[in-house]
Amino acid sequence: MAEPTTGELNVKVAVRCRPPNKTEIGMACQTIVFVEDSSTIMIKDPAPFSQLPEQRFSFDVCYPPTVTQEQVYKDLGEPILEKAFSGYNGTIFAYGQTGAGKSHSITGTPDLPGIVPRMNDDLFKRINEYKKNNTQGRQFLVLVSYLELYNENIHDLMNPNNEGKQLKIREHPKLGVYVEN
Repeated sequence: MAEPTTGELNVKVAVRCRPPNKTEIGMACQTIVFVEDSSTIMIKDPAPFSQLPEQRFSFDVCYPPTVTQEQVYKDLGEPILEKAFSGYNGTIFAYGQTGAGKSHSITGTPDLPGIVPRMNDDLFKRINEYKKNNTQGRQFLVLVSYLELYNENIHDLMNPNNEGKQLKIREHPKLGVYVEN
């Protein structure tokens, strides 16, 4: 996907439409969300002879159900990794209802890894390559949070010991927003 030509974006909003699942196929459900182009989705009432108008929504990037995990990573994950190597923090925020495909996009499967495993692989490959090719003694510090916000509760997915513990969002005047555990 092409980057916007008007400059760099601090926030990019992407929509990934998933294909129908087995249950939806078995129930003969109709698709109502369509990707019109790389930045527009259209929602259409599936009822025959519907008088409801089609609705269109624009985003920075829209992916059809056929998009690969690799393409999503190249468009969304790699730019964040590039900025991280320039000293910037990065965040990937997946939002949607249960079953929308957030876990598939972010985590994936062993056969089709999502953004996070691909980013982790590339991150440590780049650190190792940099260390091999650079004699300046540069050090790297990698800090990662993997959080889930579900039913207004925050879960630290990297710390199973916090299961059931109520985590809180705090703001520090110098450090910014953080999750207190």
